[in-house]
Formats: sequence, structure tokens, C-alpha cells
Amino acid sequence: MGMRKLAAFLALLFFAGSAAYADDFLPAAGAPPPALSGMVTRLEGDQIRISLGKDKGMAPGKELYVYRMGRQVAQIRVTKVEDLYSWAQAVAGQAPTEIRVGDVVTDQIRVSGPSPQPPSQESTSAPNLPRTGDFAGDPLKEFQRQMVRHSKSFFFAGMSGKGAASTYNPSVPWWDMAAGIYYPAASWGTMQKYGYTDPYTSVAVIGSIIGSVAQYNQLKTQAGKTKSSIEVILWDHHVADAYVMYFAHKEAAYDLNRISELRTRQMQERSLERNIVFQVRIQNNSFMNMQFSPFNWHAYLVDSRGRRYRAERYDGSLDTMVAPQQQVEGYIYFPRYDPETGSPIPDPDRNNFTFLLEDIYGKGARFHFNE
Repeated sequence: MGMRKLAAFLALLFFAGSAAYADDFLPAAGAPPPALSGMVTRLEGDQIRISLGKDKGMAPGKELYVYRMGRQVAQIRVTKVEDLYSWAQAVAGQAPTEIRVGDVVTDQIRVSGPSPQPPSQESTSAPNLPRTGDFAGDPLKEFQRQMVRHSKSFFFAGMSGKGAASTYNPSVPWWDMAAGIYYPAASWGTMQKYGYTDPYTSVAVIGSIIGSVAQYNQLKTQAGKTKSSIEVILWDHHVADAYVMYFAHKEAAYDLNRISELRTRQMQERSLERNIVFQVRIQNNSFMNMQFSPFNWHAYLVDSRGRRYRAERYDGSLDTMVAPQQQVEGYIYFPRYDPETGSPIPDPDRNNFTFLLEDIYGKGARFHFNE
């Protein structure tokens, strides 16, 4: 009986502790739901695109508030919802001209008050980063997740044969093999002409030729297994927003006004309102230098009708020669609007377009993106 009573007592303690522990994860009674927070990413006439979609619970008819520097500038109503973004219009009586790209969008009214005081010296816990969608956790991991999500890669070996980029082989120095065969053979022929050859010399020449061929085949095999690559990352408002939250976290900028400033500056610096921007990384895993200059002859933007657009500008680093086992990266900026008609290049309904890589040692690739 003593053991049964002890077991019952321990079980009671376990379930009581579990219940108390679980209460720590339940919201307090009457606590308001967490505020939604996004940003204005595009303006087209009276249409306002925001970085909140079905994934954040948006629905047509939902009303939101637009803030800049802590001041409410407009109230908007959602009209169309996509998976990752929504379209909205200013409610009656509101001036849509007051809204700018980079403005903060939230579903809660903010009450003006005194500026928050910094935590006291006795406080050991840092203030929490404002909850903005998925950024409430680790901002670095969220930024990395968005980069991977918007990234596509083209792998090439530059070798002839199956899976090759062309018959020209920048990865394997075939001329080294030719030299390794020619010079020993030429020397042996000269020595034979003047009668200076012996069996040992012949064996040495044959061994040198066999070594050159074997080294070439070994390098060719390694180059086939280790391919070079060109990685393309679309910098849309999702990536920019994640970067801003990561940057704000590193700068310990917890004030929403400061974060709004960072968002506006990021949109301007990246020229995301005017351009479709890609980050390009060229990784050379071969044994020879490689170069794609001018790079804008190798990269184009293609709309849903198949019309090609050249880049307005790009970083000069993409023109530089890439040494073996090295990487270079830079940004390339395509027009967001057709230079002739002024209409948006991305399909208005699907917001899709294609990044075209061509003439990469005779090969190319098409990467399809959606904003």
C-alpha cells in the first residue's frame, strides 16, 4: 500500500506541474491578438500593393491603417488578395497621393504618446523585436529563408560530351596535356636523330607522355564532378523586408518609426519601385579563369509575351575575371515598366517574368519568378 500511495502522489505532482507549465504557453484571458504589420510595396494609380496576403489572414474588405514616421497618413481597404500580397484602395475621403512605397501598414490604430524610455540598468532582458509576420523569431534565419526561396542556380562544367556547356573546355587545360606529349616526344626525336638515345631515355619519354595523359583524365573527371554555377536571387519586397528586420535587429532598432525609415531607405537604395533587381553570384569551381563580359549580353528579362529587356545597369564586378575556386557577386537592374508603353513588365494578373541566361559556354537557362 505504501508504494501505491507514493506512486499516486508522484503522478499527481506530475500532472499538476504539466498543467502549470502548459499555462505558460496559453494567451492571457482577454489579451488582444498580435498586430499585423507590413509595408506598401507598389503604387499603380489608385491601387496600393501591400506585403500581406492570404498567408497573413488577409481578406477582401479588411481595413488597414498606413503610417509614416509614427503618423497615420491614410486608411485603406483590401480589394484583392493573393498568397503573399494584397491590393487595396484608400477608403472614401482618403487621399491616395499621401501614401508612399515603404509606408508601414497595420491593422491597429496607434495612440500617440511619450517616447518609450530605454530599459533600466537593472533590466537584463532586451526588448522584443516588433512582431512583423514571420520575423518574430530569428531575423537572420528568416532572411536566409527568403534568400533561398527566391534563389535559382545554373550549373555548368564547360566540358564536351554529356551534360556539357560546350565543346570548349575552360575547366581542363588540354593544352597542358598536348605540351606534355609534344615536348618530350620532340626532344626524344632530336636525340634519336643524333644518336644520343638509349633504352632508359625511351622509357623516360614514354613515362612522361603517359603521366601527362593520366593527369589530363584526372582533371577532366574532377571538373565533371565539381561544376561551376551562376546563382540568381530576386530581390523583391519579401527579401527586402526580411533584410530590413535583420538589419534592425543588428542595430537594436526596436522603434517602429526607425524600422519604417529603414524600409523606405532600402526600397530607395535597391530601386525596387523602379526596377526588378537580381543579385547574381558567379562561382568558379574549375581550374581556369572565367569571364562573362559584358555581363548584360548574357542576362535578359523576359515578360510573359516573350519580349526581352536589357538591363538598365549592373555592377561592374560581374564583368571581372573570376579566378579558380573564387566567387564574385553583384546586382543587375532591369526596368519594371516598359520603356515604350509605360505598362508594368510583370504580368498584372500573375506578376511573373523570366530571367534568361544565355551563351554561358554555349548553354543557357530560364528562371521563372513570381513577385
